[in-house]
Amino acid sequence: MGSFSGIFPSPLLATYSGSKFFLQGWSAALAGELKPKRIDVELMLSYLVTSAMSKVRRTSLLIPNPKQFVASALRNVGRRVGAQEKYATCTPYFSHAIFHWVIENTVGLSSKIVNSINLNMHTSIRTRALRKAKRIAAAEAEKAAVKQA
Repeated sequence: MGSFSGIFPSPLLATYSGSKFFLQGWSAALAGELKPKRIDVELMLSYLVTSAMSKVRRTSLLIPNPKQFVASALRNVGRRVGAQEKYATCTPYFSHAIFHWVIENTVGLSSKIVNSINLNMHTSIRTRALRKAKRIAAAEAEKAAVKQA
């Protein structure tokens, strides 16, 4: 399972992004090695999907729920959909494929613009997560103080 983090840099998620970049190259190489044995290797790319990991709660045209994404992935196994420029790769969810194509054909996947947008998005996510952790810690400290009193 690939990720858009493997096709464009994701500041503040460098290890995750790097592992997905590796997976892209490894899958293409493995597909080439196994093709003579009639074994298909296919990396499926996704953008955001509602999940606990993504912290996205609401679906939209660009963000499916897991059932929608899986149904799309299963429907497209073995078909060349989306990510046409990447060997042994598909982007099965229709709006993810369109989003991928638009970025690729306008500003470019590794552009400074995409990097800046991702940095801003991940900085905002991190700031909100740190604020939430601080609120939870304060509430737990208050609860502990009341319990001791």
